[in-house]
Amino acid sequence: MEDYDLNNPDTWVVLEAPPCDPAFDAELLRIGGLNRNKEPNLIKVWGATHRAKGVLLYHLCDTEPVIVGYQFHRRRGGRLQTVETIEEVPKGILAQPILESVELGERRWIIHRWVSPEELDQMGYFDPSLRFQPKETDQFGAAIAEAKAMVIAGEDPEKAWIKVENQLDRARGTEIDPTCKQYFDPELRERGDYHFFFRLERKDGTYHPPDGEAIEAIDALWQYNTTTTPAEREAHAAADAEKQQQEKRARLDALWHPQAIMDRRPALIT
Repeated sequence: MEDYDLNNPDTWVVLEAPPCDPAFDAELLRIGGLNRNKEPNLIKVWGATHRAKGVLLYHLCDTEPVIVGYQFHRRRGGRLQTVETIEEVPKGILAQPILESVELGERRWIIHRWVSPEELDQMGYFDPSLRFQPKETDQFGAAIAEAKAMVIAGEDPEKAWIKVENQLDRARGTEIDPTCKQYFDPELRERGDYHFFFRLERKDGTYHPPDGEAIEAIDALWQYNTTTTPAEREAHAAADAEKQQQEKRARLDALWHPQAIMDRRPALIT
C-alpha cells in the first residue's frame, strides 16, 4: 500500500478501501462477539474514507485548493449566480472564485470497538457542561439547565436542542462546541457508539494488511482490555510513557555527553 508522497502530487488522491478477506471480519466477530444491539463489538473501517456525522474521522490534510467555478451577483441584492469559467462572468461584474480541495485520510485499516451508553456517560459524553467554551453566559447556562431537565423528564431531545439553539442566538458572545449535540442525540443514548480501538500499522509506521498477524495483535489487546480495569490500564500507560522518556534521555545522553562528543571529534592534525 503506497502512502502519500509530499513531493508527488499524483499520490494526493483518495483511495477506496482495498479488498479484504471476509474471514477477517469473522475473526473480529469471534474475538469481540455481539453487543446487546446484536451488532459486532469490533468492526473495521478504512481511514481514508470513513466519516462520522459527515466528518472525515482520520483526516490527515487537504490538497491544494483549486478553482472550480465563480459566483457573482448581477445587481445588488440580486440572486447569486454560479458559473464554471471566468469567461462566463459578465464584464464589469466582480466575481468570487469557488475553491475546492480534497480531504485526505489515513490509508490504514482502523479497528473500532463498541462503547455502551453507560460507558459514554461515565466519560462525560452526555454532560453538556463539559462541551462548552469559556464564553458561555448566565442566560445560556439557564437554557442548558432547562433543556437538560426536559430530556431527563422524557421530552424529545431534538426539541430541547432547538430551545438551546434559539437561546444561543439571543446570547451574544456565546460559543459552543458542536459536539455538545451528542448530549441530545437519542441514538447515542440508546445504542452507544463506536470508538477507536486499534490501527493496523507496522512498527516502522507503514501499512499493515488485515491478516492473521493483525488478528493476533487485536485478540491480545482485546483480552488485555477485558481483563484489566481502567485504573490498571492508566497505570500501565503511565509506566510505558515513563519508560519511553527514560530511553529518550539515555539516547540524548549518549549523543550529547561531553565524552561522546570528544569521541566523535575528528583526530587533531599535528
